[in-house]
Amino acid sequence: MNSLPMPGNTLTRTLLRVHRFLIPQHKCLGYTPYLWLIYLSFPLLPLLFGTASPTTTAVTVIGLIIFLPTYFAAYRQDGARVLPFIGLFVILGLFTAPVNMGSPVYFIFACSFTAQVGPPAVAMRYASLVVLVAVFQVWLLELRLSQALVTAVIGYMVTAVNVFYRKLELKNEALRLSREEIKRLARTAERERIARDLHDLLGHTLASITLKAELARRTVLDQPENAKKELAEIERISRQATAQVRAAVAGFRGGRIQSELASARQLLESTGVWLDAEIDQESMSAEHENILALVLREALTNVHRHSRASQCSVMLKHEGHRVRLVVRDDGRGGRVKPGSGISGMSERLRSAGGKLHIEANTPSGLIVQMTIPVSEPPLALAEPIA
Repeated sequence: MNSLPMPGNTLTRTLLRVHRFLIPQHKCLGYTPYLWLIYLSFPLLPLLFGTASPTTTAVTVIGLIIFLPTYFAAYRQDGARVLPFIGLFVILGLFTAPVNMGSPVYFIFACSFTAQVGPPAVAMRYASLVVLVAVFQVWLLELRLSQALVTAVIGYMVTAVNVFYRKLELKNEALRLSREEIKRLARTAERERIARDLHDLLGHTLASITLKAELARRTVLDQPENAKKELAEIERISRQATAQVRAAVAGFRGGRIQSELASARQLLESTGVWLDAEIDQESMSAEHENILALVLREALTNVHRHSRASQCSVMLKHEGHRVRLVVRDDGRGGRVKPGSGISGMSERLRSAGGKLHIEANTPSGLIVQMTIPVSEPPLALAEPIA
């Protein structure tokens, strides 16, 4: 079934892409940079009230045209690379001051970006330099002293606030890196565990199979009955080894539902997709939870890669002797082309007697429903979702 995207969803996705282009996502600034643009109302006041001369109007408009792209580009800079942008803001303040009383706004914006230059002491030094230029301009043009005072007070306040948020940004970045390192170490430890398990399992088993195969080869002509017994023993040992290897690999590949949700939330929300989860806390067997966790991972990966969605919801519910898992998104929808991911999900569910059903959502997106029967008394599920 084909599903056409609604105009509202298309506009939302377009605005979201523009937002990601303008504001770096790793800085966790959200939409606050747009809020600070409200201070541009001060240089615009003469234009809004009709008291501006043609010269004032021209200088103000030119200043804003230069300021806006510079403002958003400055958010993508750090360290010494942000200094040219600060200098351009100061030049705009000097350029507009003779004709517009709202020119101190540009000095305040310059102070706000000094937090990105370096440590707090460095940021304050550059902010002081900007304030000195603003004060010198007031003295040179014989403007009101209150204008210099307001610029100095607000400039230092904005610098202090941005220094605080800069510290918070660096701490969040360090925390993110430490989490990634913990995940990497956990994966390494798990690989080492599976290697040890496979070595311990297969070393003795393969030696036994080799020995019994040699005995069967030697006795196949003279003592066929003994050879048959050895072959039957080889079959038994190999089946036992297969079961042990499967158990070891299941422990390596298995993932609990809450862990998959946590990983998927980081992946999706980093690309602007909001993930909402409603998980029934009733318990289920480890085998069933492992199957659902793996198909949930594949379904959410498909949302990330193909859906172009802005919202995604996950619901897991116990309904009598079955469990239903539903993944719904508001993406582009359309006809689903079967691939290795969809086939793998279907095969996993069928191996446990479950089913996979995919249908177009209304007005857009897809609904992926997965059901699996639960016949035996269930075991404990993961901890409640935060």
